[in-house]
Amino acid sequence: MLLLRIILLFALVTPAFSQEAADPIDIQKREEVEVELVLIDALVLDRQGRTVPGLTLDDFEVIVDQELRPINTLDETCDAGASEDPKGMRNPAKRDSIKAPSKGRKIVLALDYLHLNLRNFDQLEALDSAIRMLENGIVPGEEIMVIALNGGLRIEQGFTPDADLVIETLRRMKNDMSLWGGEYHHLTEEPFYHGLQVLIDVLGTIEGSKAIVLYSNNLSLADNDDLAFMELASSAASARCSVYPVRTVALEPIGPPGPQGFALPPLNRSPTLARLANDTGGRLTQGTNDLSLGYARAQRDLGCRYTVGFYVNRLKKDNPHMIRLRVKGEGLEVRYPGQYKAQSPEKMKHTRLMAAFLQPEMFHSDFLRVYLFLLQPRSPKEWDALVAVNFPVTFHDPENPAYEGDFGVIVTSGARGTRHFSRNVSIRPKAGVSLDERRFTFLEPMVITPGTYSISTVVSEAGQDGPAAVKIMVDVPEVPWQDLTLVPPILGRPRERNIVVRGDGPESNRDQYSSDELAQYDIQAAMGTFEPLLVLQTR
Repeated sequence: MLLLRIILLFALVTPAFSQEAADPIDIQKREEVEVELVLIDALVLDRQGRTVPGLTLDDFEVIVDQELRPINTLDETCDAGASEDPKGMRNPAKRDSIKAPSKGRKIVLALDYLHLNLRNFDQLEALDSAIRMLENGIVPGEEIMVIALNGGLRIEQGFTPDADLVIETLRRMKNDMSLWGGEYHHLTEEPFYHGLQVLIDVLGTIEGSKAIVLYSNNLSLADNDDLAFMELASSAASARCSVYPVRTVALEPIGPPGPQGFALPPLNRSPTLARLANDTGGRLTQGTNDLSLGYARAQRDLGCRYTVGFYVNRLKKDNPHMIRLRVKGEGLEVRYPGQYKAQSPEKMKHTRLMAAFLQPEMFHSDFLRVYLFLLQPRSPKEWDALVAVNFPVTFHDPENPAYEGDFGVIVTSGARGTRHFSRNVSIRPKAGVSLDERRFTFLEPMVITPGTYSISTVVSEAGQDGPAAVKIMVDVPEVPWQDLTLVPPILGRPRERNIVVRGDGPESNRDQYSSDELAQYDIQAAMGTFEPLLVLQTR
């Protein structure tokens, strides 16, 4: 999204009362108008479903909220030229590889556990299909992300060009009890839409065109979900992301009787998945046993895209706007997201923070550190521990020295669930104190059980462009109860000019306390002089 400030100069010209034209009088009236460059990705197909290269700016028309707009930019990415639409195959392994475009290609493999769980074999078949289609490797220039929709969003593997790593992730998911053993009954489709919305918002922080290949068996009718589809379509346009749903149930001609006499859709039809594909500019794959076909279509389509750019002003932030894109030429079809939404600065900040927690590798910082210290056994199955967060504090304005920021920590271990804490940090040096950079350390007491944990930390400083993040993996050993045990020492040094705060608040039910009450606990604990040394560990 590109913002420009244009100064419009208005000159008042006096009427000519004589034969000589009077000189114009510049009254120096100025008006600032904020305009935004909107980019919409479009796929153009002919009657045979082939991609259509070689179109120019004059071949397109764009209408925004029923108003015709001039098109200012057109970017074509179609290295392979006109390409045939991939077909379903009895043996997908024999499908020719589809070359990635010069700008690269990013595809998300999304497994919808909310609906795949209706038939447990759907989960395994979807995972096995994804594994088989990647066994020949990932073509150069392509990156794959793997996520799970389980009532929320779990990013199982960030974007990577390593096929072996993706296959390892998919195989791990087959044995992940927290996924296949989850409770996925739901009264409405709100959890499904919410997880997709978060995923699309996160993808909006990544440059370029993306595609989501969604393995699902969602049979809902989508009649009463217009608002959810409006939000998804407008966010997909902003994120330059299209959804390619793949029905995991193949040829089943009729559906079961519906409750109270209402007929359910046939099992080989899904109004929700069809609308999701149409509204985001993707395509639905169904009625085939070749579950890799949706992936092949996404690959082909991302290889021939047009990015249409046009300026708009007075665009209401965070509100969807209707987009209609037309292409000249007989028999040509254009697929694109039908709505657009400009994000406010507050929404953009929230989205980036959410993305940093979900995908810390995208915002990795070597200056941010997190560590888990085991203190002593608490019970036969628990340890007393400290989670330590450390990051630099810089006073950017010597005239008004202050640091304002927030940080949060999420501790996750599969079926053991998730724990988290967050703090707001406000630091103002006393008069005469050096304004050199300091290190800030926060120590949070925690009771933890044996297992493997991921610990993600995100820091957001006021006035800075984006957050910083880091993620580590920690193995907590079994508790050697009633045996002598040697706990590794915590190495440290005198605090000196750095800042160390220990969160000595209540160990449980912290949500029942106000931020001010928790802050008082923390401040009272800041009198210590010991600063533990944190060694950044990642894997």
